[in-house]
Amino acid sequence: MGVARTTLLGWLTIGLAACAADTPAPVSPEARAHATTPATATVARPSAEAKRPAVVLDKWTDLDASPGAQELEAGAAAAAAGDWAKARRELADGLGRIGNAGRIDAILAGQALLGRACVVLRDTKCAERAFESVLGAWQGPKTERAILEDADNDVDLAKPRLQRAILAVAEALFFKAERQRDELNRVTMPTYKGQPTKAAIDQFIEKELRPWISKKGEAAERVEQAYGMVGSIEPAAAPGWLVDASARVGQVWGKFRAELRAAPIPAEWKQNGAVPGGEGATWADVRKMYFAAVDIESEPLRDRARRAYERCRSNSVRFGHKDGFTRSCEAWLEHNR
Repeated sequence: MGVARTTLLGWLTIGLAACAADTPAPVSPEARAHATTPATATVARPSAEAKRPAVVLDKWTDLDASPGAQELEAGAAAAAAGDWAKARRELADGLGRIGNAGRIDAILAGQALLGRACVVLRDTKCAERAFESVLGAWQGPKTERAILEDADNDVDLAKPRLQRAILAVAEALFFKAERQRDELNRVTMPTYKGQPTKAAIDQFIEKELRPWISKKGEAAERVEQAYGMVGSIEPAAAPGWLVDASARVGQVWGKFRAELRAAPIPAEWKQNGAVPGGEGATWADVRKMYFAAVDIESEPLRDRARRAYERCRSNSVRFGHKDGFTRSCEAWLEHNR
């Protein structure tokens, strides 16, 4: 993974809803530097494709280092150097010169790099157009066959082209999932406004909290499915984006759980001493009772987060991919043994 992709993920973190509250330490662009992905994945073939040569995908190279067309090299170099305004201009110009006559892998790479530049420049509409172009042009196995045929079934020639296309699609899908996560983070927990009694707290849990958990849980499921699309790319997933998507899913559920405890309680509950008319109960007892009830409701969310973070760690080991996201997975698992 190159510095440009590192910067992109940092800006996605900042611009599209920031770090998850359950993560022990924020994942900064600097923390993602020097990520490595020496992964190998063999393309699976259906029986009808048995005569086609298998393409082994390994040693993934980021798009800014290998955009696939001379017309895109200036823009890719600017992206790698962090000159995003120049990158946007050069990539738009290069794509214009390529038109529809260029190879599909180069077009996908150019659009993904343009989307990356637009994300960093905080031009959401531009980023959406670019990444939607990537997803609109990609047709799975059909595009794979076209890439292989264009390379005259030469697997050595087809390999970098297919990897380039997959990386572009993975980045586009990750961006799409980030947008959904941003919307999810806007759904805030209801605030307790009842009396400091067990009966009132139980009623709040039953009438307000559980329905909110159910509603937001459904939305979180959709976000998880969106990140899951990163790993469903055929013929193979891009290892780095797959691992980072797993980390994001963990953050989605972990932040959801953290929100339950972070929601403000009534100001009067923060005092010490006995509760007036509370039959000997103290304010500390009320707080303990409230958070104990909330913790019971939040435990399934913690389990969801744990599964995602464990998947992140497992894939990180499997693919040899390490970056700031994988370190956040390790940190959460260490903190939540």
